[in-house]
Amino acid sequence: MKNLKNYLKLWPLSPRFKTVMILGSLFMILGIGLDITQFIILPDKGKGSPLTVFSVFYMLAGSFIMQCSMLLGMSQMVLTSPKKRKLFFTYPVVLTVLMNLSMYGIAVVIRVIGIQKTPELTSVMGYTLLFAGGFTLLIGIMNGLTYKYYWASFIPFLITWAFGYSLLGNPMELEHNQMGTRVLEVIGNWSFTERAWIGFAMCLVGNVLFIFFTRLVYRAPISQHIFRSMARKSV
Repeated sequence: MKNLKNYLKLWPLSPRFKTVMILGSLFMILGIGLDITQFIILPDKGKGSPLTVFSVFYMLAGSFIMQCSMLLGMSQMVLTSPKKRKLFFTYPVVLTVLMNLSMYGIAVVIRVIGIQKTPELTSVMGYTLLFAGGFTLLIGIMNGLTYKYYWASFIPFLITWAFGYSLLGNPMELEHNQMGTRVLEVIGNWSFTERAWIGFAMCLVGNVLFIFFTRLVYRAPISQHIFRSMARKSV
């Protein structure tokens, strides 16, 4: 715990630290705020709109932790430290995983409260947790690889996300496309609790894969695209 606290004290040394933290906080606050508005404050307004997208905003919060840590790695003090491995990956990975699981927990709490106000949206709210869990799984894989193989991880992630969202992004419209109909055949009888736990399982798998890929490619050189980007930000 003491080492982790010391690591956090190094964060302000990261180039663009304030910018990254502000953006991460805005994504988190905006996503949670819009989720609360759509599910709790104005649930009737959400009955005909794509309810899955807002949770994605704060599911990205962990990515900003990893970004800040990689920028910190540009510091000569970190590059020459005997604890470079921990400073680069162990601590940021732990914090990223904790952040991802916390954000999923917030998503569940918001929907549990929302169900009390609008029971007819229970099925949809459970579906959005599956979507959030699936997104966290994808972003976990990408975060584990992107700093070493940027284009090879980012492009497949973008294509998968765009394809999946175009077909399954709006739970209100699932029955209007063939893929959505097949999805409903599989998950249609699942309860909210089952969908929440399966979403959590996907979130957990995403974090396990994030840890696995991070350690797998540890010795690979940083992607030239990422290195040039970080170098510009460190100036």
